[in-house]
Formats: sequence, structure tokens, C-alpha cells
Amino acid sequence: MATIKVYGSTYSTVAMRVFAALYEKDIEFEFVPVDMRAGEHKKEPIISLNPFGQIPAFEDGDLKLFESRAITQYIAHEYFDKGTQLVIRDSKKMAILSVWTEVEGQKFDPAASKLTWELGIKPLLGMPTDSAIPLSRAISFYATDFFYATEPGKTNKIKKGNEFINRV
Repeated sequence: MATIKVYGSTYSTVAMRVFAALYEKDIEFEFVPVDMRAGEHKKEPIISLNPFGQIPAFEDGDLKLFESRAITQYIAHEYFDKGTQLVIRDSKKMAILSVWTEVEGQKFDPAASKLTWELGIKPLLGMPTDSAIPLSRAISFYATDFFYATEPGKTNKIKKGNEFINRV
């Protein structure tokens, strides 16, 4: 039995980040499904693993983590010698990557997650969608803000996907 456990949902993009890092590292793990519709993420054992009652939650032996980006960083560093190399050792490249990881986490992901939830996941689960979702703002962000933010210099290979980043 694997010592690593990932609590989450196959519908969860944040859980998928963790799955991707584990698969890239060729690490066996136990997937513990969490029924979000039934509110399992707000009950034990999840609430003991993540005080915010969110997924994914992660266990590796006695280590308990939450927040997908923190989990993927742990996986990348703890299992450095296994599977795909996910750690960038060049400090300048890592700094540039960190900037774009922050942009993704604070600017891109909230809009993308809302769109995915409303237009992708809710219909799969048979849930009604929110017709008041600010699609125009999300579309505007993708069409303008993110586009222009990625254009200056046009030389940042890391953000353009030429290297697999450790913050899946």
C-alpha cells in the first residue's frame, strides 16, 4: 500500500495538479475520493487535514499538506531523483518562473476555475449553472490582460511551456 494519500475529486483541477506531479515523478499513491456534493470536504478526515475544508489534502507518512501548489513543490523537492525533473536549479529562471506562477495563481486561475466550474463541472454533476457569472470579465481577461502580460519581450521560454514547471 502506498504511503502517499491524496484526498480529492477527479473533477477537481487543483487535485489534478497533484496527480500530474505524482505521475511525472512515477510515484505510487492512494487516491481517496471525496464527495464534494455530499459535503465530505467539510467533515473528517478532510477537516483535520485542511482547516479550510478544501481539497486536495495530502499525506506522505506523518506529513500532512494542503494547497495544491505547496503539495506539488513538496513532491518536486522530496522526490527530486525520481521520474521527470521538476525543479529548476538556475536561480534566475526560478525567479522568472515564480513571477509567472504568481500571475497564474492570482490572475489566471480564479477566472479559469470559475469558468470550468460553471460551464464544465456543474453540468457534468447535473447542477444548475449560474447565469450571472461574469463571463465578460473572464473573457476580457483572457483576451486582453493575460495576452498583453505575456507579450513583452517574447523571450520567456519558461512561461511559454518549453520546460515542465514544478507548480503543475
